[in-house]
Amino acid sequence: MKKFFSLYKPLLIDTLSNKFVFIFNIVLPIGMFIISNSYLLLRTTNLSKTQIISGVSYYFSYIVFISVLNLMILPLIVYRESGYYKFLYFLTKSKWTLIISNLFVQFTFIILELLIFNIVVMIITHTLLWSLLLETELAALLLTVPVVLGSCVLLNFRIRIESASIVISFFIFLSFSIATLSSKNFIFDSLLLLNPIKYLSIGFNTISQLPSGISINTLLELLFVTIIYLVIGITSVAKYNIRPLIDRG
Repeated sequence: MKKFFSLYKPLLIDTLSNKFVFIFNIVLPIGMFIISNSYLLLRTTNLSKTQIISGVSYYFSYIVFISVLNLMILPLIVYRESGYYKFLYFLTKSKWTLIISNLFVQFTFIILELLIFNIVVMIITHTLLWSLLLETELAALLLTVPVVLGSCVLLNFRIRIESASIVISFFIFLSFSIATLSSKNFIFDSLLLLNPIKYLSIGFNTISQLPSGISINTLLELLFVTIIYLVIGITSVAKYNIRPLIDRG
């Protein structure tokens, strides 16, 4: 555990140095939420918890998913292609050390981003909903790891630094484009849940309904996709080639 936290500080500093990424991670969704729901500022009646959760589920998905890609997957690609990952691997002798250390850093930012977003939601909706704070943080802790591991499949593509942001932008666009697709078939619905945006949204809604009002089919679908994510992630990290495309020796 000590070796994981020994990398935490330098990775945290490196993440903080890229302030522009936080515009996409938190400033953009907050701005969009305020613009879309500004009319609520003049309302005197409070919204129900169900209405609020329904309205913020995709914002939650956006914040977590974009943070996963911008704060972890993209840096891992950059680290590999710049030779920094090779240096860290020489020190730690483990691929998982950098992955887990980066995950700790990512959790730090996701938890803070969701806290800030939820405070804005409560101000706009005139609703002091402490359960929303707890449920979004719990959902983030439970759902982020599977999404991170599932997204690690991108590490197996030999992508240059200058192409990485384009590939990830396309991945984001595709994920949001098909997020609203649904069916009444268990297998097809489970396959649609492989979309991280839909997985996060459904997972957040499910956790917010605990301990009652949960569909068994939804739980089974989430469990099925979580297992697939774990398998994809473990396989992807095992295959992750630490050598950059242009090996600098």
